[in-house]
Amino acid sequence: MSVPHDQEYEVIKTQTATVSTVAVLLTGVGFGFTANELATATRAVMSCHSADAHYRYDGGVPTSTVGHHINEGNRPQVVYGHGNINALQFIREGSQDTSVTITLETSQGGV
Repeated sequence: MSVPHDQEYEVIKTQTATVSTVAVLLTGVGFGFTANELATATRAVMSCHSADAHYRYDGGVPTSTVGHHINEGNRPQVVYGHGNINALQFIREGSQDTSVTITLETSQGGV
């Protein structure tokens, strides 16, 4: 999937959740995004605060050593596509809980 750099995006909602030793989903007790918000999202912008974490979006569950690494305090990372966004799960990397902020966005067409 190519990255759609020529798209404009509109924010749907931003949520922050504590990430600990159990994988956190975007729905329910985790981040609390609704099914409708997730259904319209085409891009998720993610950043990590206070400690590092791992995430997966392939349907697998991340562990403290498996998944994409997201560094505390670094530039936000981006995941594109409904299926990938709906499959996102996060877990902390080390012994310290962290918080992850996610902004869901929807594409608005070309620039």
